[in-house]
Amino acid sequence: MSQTELKEFEWYLRDHLFRNQNKAISTFELNSLPQTMIDTYLRYRNANLDQILVLLNSSVENLVSRNVLKHNKDSVESTGKISRMRCAQCLYICYVSENEPTSCFRCYSSELHTFPKKKE
Repeated sequence: MSQTELKEFEWYLRDHLFRNQNKAISTFELNSLPQTMIDTYLRYRNANLDQILVLLNSSVENLVSRNVLKHNKDSVESTGKISRMRCAQCLYICYVSENEPTSCFRCYSSELHTFPKKKE
């Protein structure tokens, strides 16, 4: 597995955490997350469950070390609010936890702006 695959999967995992945070869900069962990622994201529809599990374990380990997630016995829990932001430099969309430094994950710029809300 490449660094690109890991970064991409982590982006989708952060997206999943952000979207569920808006539904007041902050705890996720580790054994159901791989299938949830396959069912939710078109990018992973044809992925092998074992491959997703490897990506998930690496991403969870990284997010725990960055204090974005807290690892419990069979689940993970968000440690703080996650915000969707857009980099002013490269326009990359980032999902940043309040517990980590605010910088772009692509170009490392610290100039992030709140992502515009949908117009209704």
